[in-house]
Amino acid sequence: MRDVRSNCALIVGVCLAWTAGTAVAQNPPVNASLVGSWNGYAGEYGDVWGDGDHAYVGSFTLIDGLPGRVHIVDISDPTTPTLANTYFLPSPNEFRSPQDVKVANGLLFIGLESGGTDVVLIVDVRNPASPALLTKIQLPGFFSCHNTFYDNGFLYVVDSANPQVAVVDLRTYNPDFAPATITSALWTVTNVGTVFVHDITVRNGRLYAAGWDSGLFVYDVSDVANTAPALIGTTGGNNTHAMWPTDDGNFVVVGEERGGGGIKVYRITDNAGSLSFTQTDSLVLSDDAFSVHNQLMIGNRLYVSWYQAGLQVFDVNSLTGALEFFASYDTSTFANTGGFAGCWGAYPMFGDDRVLLSDLEEGLVIVSLQGPLLTISYPDGLVDMADPAGGTQLRVAIDAGNETPDPNSALLFTAIDGGPFSSSPMIFDVDAFVGTLPAAPCGSTIDYYVSVDTMGGTTVTEPADAPTGFYSALAALALTPAITINFENTIGWAVSGNATDGQWEAGVPAGDGTRGDPLSDFDGSGQCYLTDNVIGNSDVDGGSTVLTSPTFNLSGLTDPFVSYARWYSNSGGASPQQDIFVVEISADGAVWVELETVGPSGPEVAGEWFVKTFKVSDFIVPSSTVQLRFTASDLDPGSVVEAAVDALEFSALECETVVVTPIPTVSQWGLAVMALLTMAAGTLVFRATSTHTRA
Repeated sequence: MRDVRSNCALIVGVCLAWTAGTAVAQNPPVNASLVGSWNGYAGEYGDVWGDGDHAYVGSFTLIDGLPGRVHIVDISDPTTPTLANTYFLPSPNEFRSPQDVKVANGLLFIGLESGGTDVVLIVDVRNPASPALLTKIQLPGFFSCHNTFYDNGFLYVVDSANPQVAVVDLRTYNPDFAPATITSALWTVTNVGTVFVHDITVRNGRLYAAGWDSGLFVYDVSDVANTAPALIGTTGGNNTHAMWPTDDGNFVVVGEERGGGGIKVYRITDNAGSLSFTQTDSLVLSDDAFSVHNQLMIGNRLYVSWYQAGLQVFDVNSLTGALEFFASYDTSTFANTGGFAGCWGAYPMFGDDRVLLSDLEEGLVIVSLQGPLLTISYPDGLVDMADPAGGTQLRVAIDAGNETPDPNSALLFTAIDGGPFSSSPMIFDVDAFVGTLPAAPCGSTIDYYVSVDTMGGTTVTEPADAPTGFYSALAALALTPAITINFENTIGWAVSGNATDGQWEAGVPAGDGTRGDPLSDFDGSGQCYLTDNVIGNSDVDGGSTVLTSPTFNLSGLTDPFVSYARWYSNSGGASPQQDIFVVEISADGAVWVELETVGPSGPEVAGEWFVKTFKVSDFIVPSSTVQLRFTASDLDPGSVVEAAVDALEFSALECETVVVTPIPTVSQWGLAVMALLTMAAGTLVFRATSTHTRA
């Protein structure tokens, strides 16, 4: 075997030494680029699957005390994925691990790990924003399922505790009249290796099964409706994790999950119904600690999620079976991970412009293997505060990707307080294009984005979804804190409400996080306000608890802003994501206006500190008696609800440059006296004073 190294100058991704038979890099390799990402879970993620405009991401590790879940992410705009909903495993399976998921025909299939009566859940996701459990699959002798595969009306189910695979007939399954349980399989295939089955793939009438310590097993399922799966070929292997064949069935790629584990390519020869396998290539990382994970194939293109090496993409040569490097993207650019952390899964079926990746630590990552037309970046960062008098500059770097930029086409688009966008040219200066933000009333918002044309005539914007998406700057010279509350002193704060337990209280967080409670305050002072500050019982029960502030005098502040850090979790218990957290503001303590409502679902309801900032005059007229109140509730049906508040601050805008008048020097006093004496004599004489500078 020879050592092959990728061209790091041309690849956005991991640059590692490969030990391979014939894994030759194309010339040049494709430039992979980030499209968008989503990360809203405190635990570790599992595999990813796609359907329509949504990605489905499983969970590997669970947050203590909270149920397992599948994240349903809207990727209709892949540059800004958003959480559509979270499907929480229902009782009695809530604390099992939904690591691998599949979606087909509006149905989500969840394999349940860790033992139990139920093996697979079928969930209705025809409306992904409102998933609903339809059916529990319970199979004799099956107690744990790592993965499933749906093909032509049949669901193939692995037993991750025993060497067997079940085939469940769903050809007549109707989600509108679905059975509550399915308790039998059409066929059960036994003796698939000696330990357990880890993964399966069904393509073109063949079932490929990973027999873990026993290698690859292939079965004929071309007539599975009438005939039991028949073993037609097997290979040896160790830690056989996953596999996928080329579309023509001539080759199969097998991955082995272990330290130093890699992939092997086998040529499949059909000997009148009996298959034989000849290894044509292999690939491992030179670092023995690294391990491959999952493989998927479209045609002869192989997409590999390789833990610490991220996504690795190859073409399997249709004649020789050799691996030819195509592209890579290292998800560890988001976080440095060790052990078996990193890229768990890849879903390439949407096309090379939108490949879905799941990273154990960093969630959903969407990449393009086509490379960007242009790369637009901000070497000095974005502008978040601009001089109301105008003149604040934005520097933009424009680099060629797949096309050459037109240097005369760079435009800065700006809008004030939600008005229409207008453009102004950006001027090239040394190493960047420079645009100037306009004058705007102090306290107003300046929205902006950048556009550049390629020489091929395509307009590229940053952000990519402009003008729907844009950046914003506050027109002000500074935002100066005027009132700061760290909750070390809680004089004047009042707690009310009808909750039977879990009322607001100030203190150092005492819990361990298992009930959705914070482990520490936000600003590091020690204390914050939180609900039911008790180890093992941080929870609101039986109603609402209301935290009301004392009055704050904002009448003397110029266009004040209010900000606070808040924590909210409603993701535990029997009925998660049913309750809301409400923040309100009042000018007089009588009329209250909502600042925000958190929940019942969304990315900020799983327990994490978030800082929120609001312009007070957008809600009330600033007065000398401004108050805030925070309401956390646990209403029927009951669940685990925890909230916290910290780092409250009112700030004032600085809108004008303060001119400091210097104290005159002795020379300047002398000039003034001379001028007065001259004027007293009836004649005003102008002296040359340019030589008299301020000391």
